[in-house]
Order: sequence, then structure tokens, then C-alpha cells
Amino acid sequence: MNPTIDTFVTLIGVAYGVVLILSSFMQNRIVAAFRIDTFLMSKPTPATAKINIPFGLFILIYSVYSLYKSF
Repeated sequence: MNPTIDTFVTLIGVAYGVVLILSSFMQNRIVAAFRIDTFLMSKPTPATAKINIPFGLFILIYSVYSLYKSF
């Protein structure tokens, strides 16, 4: 097995999916910088942070599926 750039990008996708899911439950500057609702809404609040869960699950599942199919 030789890791390629595709594998590296897919692993970044897995990490980003996990960060999005965690951003719904954690409040700090690092995680808040990756939240989807900060890009979509003009004034994000902790209540709008829950929108990151479905986005995070989608990115995480798709990345794991892509990683699975590449092997």
C-alpha cells in the first residue's frame, strides 16, 4: 500500500468532519474557525452551531467511504 495524495486529502476530510461535529458541542476559537454556520450566517450563535452536525456527518461518512473504496 502506497499512500497517495488522494489518501491524504481523504484523511483531511475525515478530520474536518470530526471537527465539524465537535464544533456543535465545544466552544473555543480553534474549533469555531471551522464551523459551517459562520460562513452561511451573518451572526452565528451557539444555537446555530447545531447545523454543523449534519454537514460534519456527511463529510465524515463520504470521506470514510472514499477511503474504503480506495483500498
